[in-house]
Order: sequence, then C-alpha cells, then structure tokens
Amino acid sequence: MIEICLCEDNQRTRDKEIAYLESFEKKHDVMLQVSQFKSGKELLFFLEDHLNSVDIFILDIYLPDMDGIEVAKKIRTMGSTAQIIFVTSSKDHVFEAFDAMPLHYITKDTFHNGKIEDVLLKAISLSQARTPQFVYKKRGDEYLVDTDDIYSFEINGRVTIMDTVNGVDDFYGKMQDLEIALPMDDFLRVHRSFIINMKHVVRFSSSVILLRNGKEIPVGKSYHTSSRAIFTDYLEKRGKS
Repeated sequence: MIEICLCEDNQRTRDKEIAYLESFEKKHDVMLQVSQFKSGKELLFFLEDHLNSVDIFILDIYLPDMDGIEVAKKIRTMGSTAQIIFVTSSKDHVFEAFDAMPLHYITKDTFHNGKIEDVLLKAISLSQARTPQFVYKKRGDEYLVDTDDIYSFEINGRVTIMDTVNGVDDFYGKMQDLEIALPMDDFLRVHRSFIINMKHVVRFSSSVILLRNGKEIPVGKSYHTSSRAIFTDYLEKRGKS
C-alpha cells in the first residue's frame, strides 16, 4: 500500500488528478491510498498524527493559506523523508521549490503526457526502498530514529521505553500512539506493554521472545495465538521477497 497526500485547492483539478491516480493504480497493479486536502494548513494538521505513514506528497504551489513550497519545507522540518512532487501551473518557482528536496516539479499542462507516470513510478520505487523513521518528542525537542534500528518498545505507566541499536531512550507516550506511528508490517504487539520489531527476533516461544540484542520480551497470554500467526505470516512473506 502506497500512501499519497494530494494537496490541491481547485476541486476540478483535484478530481482530474484523483481520476488519473485511479487509472494509474489499475494500469500498474499497485494499491494507492490517497488523502485529499484543499489547503496546506489542513494537510499539516493531518500530518501531526500521520507523518510517518505518508510515502508521497503531490503538492500544488498556489494554495490559499500558504504556498506549496512553504508546506513542503514544513514537511521536511517535521522529519519526513517521503517523496515530494510539485504539480503546478507555472515554472516560476522551480528553483525555489528545490530547497524542499522534491523528487520532481511538473506543470499541470504536462500532467497527462506521460511525465507524471514516470515520476510516480520512480517515487513508488524510492518509497518502497526507504527505511521509515519513527519520530518522538522529548522535553520539547523532536528526535528521529530509523525503524530498522529499533528492537522494542515498553510502556511503563506514562513512559515509553525504546530499545535501539544505539541504546535505550524514554519519552512520554501511549501504546495506541505507537501503533499508529509505527509501520506495523514490521512491528508486533505481543503484550499489553510491549511492541517488538519482528526483524530482530531470534527465537519466538510460547511465553517469551528473544531479540537480537539478547533481550527477552514476555508474550502475553491473550496475545500468543494472534502474534504467533502474524509472525509466521511475516516470515513467509519475507521468504518470498
């Protein structure tokens, strides 16, 4: 599943772009989840809870509240490494736009001439290859860590304890927030207080999971059957990839 955020204030243009994405999805046999936004502020509000789930941003530059370039820069400041594609009516801002590290800049009059198809295919390829990042806040500062580097999370009261290849850190957070922020194709909740990264599992027994860092994680009784099935499915998918 590729998550796309489309930000375009003109309804007619937005409908055309959505129609194109639907045809692209069928042609290339990919699953796209497209979220639509009419303004930059609306998009940025959405990203407060969904930043890490977005793979591709398609942004108009001329938006009513703040221009698309400013929106893109804020997206980068928030920590997103997702692909950004500018689709706009003018080439006037092409050099300014590249400060936001976009994948490409396309004018609307060339949207349907095949260029967007090539750009989208490249964006999808890059998105599938990138390592997602987990973003957390601590004492007013924001931190990012590659999800591949995370072994596990433990919830202890209001405190989340994160075990990574670079050591242990803690911050305030809730289990449900972790389950929203993390790529749950790789992470698994095995206890009311624990989430593990399945990439680092060495042994999975009925009551405990051994991780690559030597730490043993308890498996809750109510989670054993479902987590075992999910982990087995995960291994089968990895074996086919």
